[in-house]
Amino acid sequence: HKDDALAKNSKISFTVIETEDAIQCKSAILFGTAEQVPGMEEIVLEHLVEKFVPDSQWHQAKAGIASAKKNVKVYRFNIQHITGKRIDKPKQR
Repeated sequence: HKDDALAKNSKISFTVIETEDAIQCKSAILFGTAEQVPGMEEIVLEHLVEKFVPDSQWHQAKAGIASAKKNVKVYRFNIQHITGKRIDKPKQR
């Protein structure tokens, strides 16, 4: 479903919000396009395994990459515009 949508319109956005407490927060929105990067599936999966899989399960997870990569697509986020906001205190009423 997402592949079809991106094929029709490659515009995407990504939002990051950091909340310090109920009053203070920072946010950023990145706007751009998605571009599929064929041939990177195995490399990305290896990096994910190295980062997130515990050492005791690393060899088992690494062995599954070859069969898992056929179900993975890698996209590059080409950033065109970034906007951000910082809120330090509530607005006065």
